[in-house]
Amino acid sequence: METLRQRKLFITREITLLEAKLNYKTLKYGNENEYKIRYEDIREKNSYKDMQLIFAIIAIGFFVIALLGFSFAETEGESSGLEMFIIFGTVAVGFLGFYLLNRKSFWKIKLANNTFLLVEKDKPSVLETNTFLDMLYEKRNAYLKETYFQIDSNLEYDYNYHNLKWLYDIEVVTKAELEEKYAELQALYKPDKKSIGFER
Repeated sequence: METLRQRKLFITREITLLEAKLNYKTLKYGNENEYKIRYEDIREKNSYKDMQLIFAIIAIGFFVIALLGFSFAETEGESSGLEMFIIFGTVAVGFLGFYLLNRKSFWKIKLANNTFLLVEKDKPSVLETNTFLDMLYEKRNAYLKETYFQIDSNLEYDYNYHNLKWLYDIEVVTKAELEEKYAELQALYKPDKKSIGFER
C-alpha cells in the first residue's frame, strides 16, 4: 500500500492507494472524513491555486482607510492622522501577511460526479507528491485496462464498444491501442452484416 500524508497546522490529508480504489482521509479542525473512491471515478488532474483573496481585499481596504484618514487629518491640522495611519496600516499589514502565508498550490483531481480531490503540491515535497500522483495514475490505468480493456464475447457489441471508448476518453489507452482493440471487436461481432430471416 502506497500512502501520501500531508500536514499543515490543523489540516491533515492521508491518501492511500488500494487494489481497486483510493482511500482519501482528511482531518480538519478535529473533524475526520474518509472517502473510498473507485479508480473508475478518477479523471484528470489540473493545477489550482487557493488564493483566499478576501484577506488581500481586506488589507487593501485598511490601507485605503489609513491613507484617507492620514490625508484628511493633515489637511485639517489634526495630529491623530499619524496614529490612525499606524493603526490601520498595521492591521492591513497583518491581513496582507496572512494572505501571503496562506496561498497554496494544489493538484485538483477531478472525479466522475463533478467533485474533486485537492492534493497540496509541496507537502511533504514537490517530488514526493508528483511521484505519488504518477503512481496513482499508473495503478488506475493498469486496473482499468485489466478490468475493462478485454473483449468479452458474452457481452453485447455496444457494451464492449462503450468500454473501449470510455477508456480512450479518460486517457487510459492510446489511439493506437483503441484502434487495435476496435478491429478485434469488429472481427468478433461483424456489425455490418445484416441478416434477415433465418441464416442457413
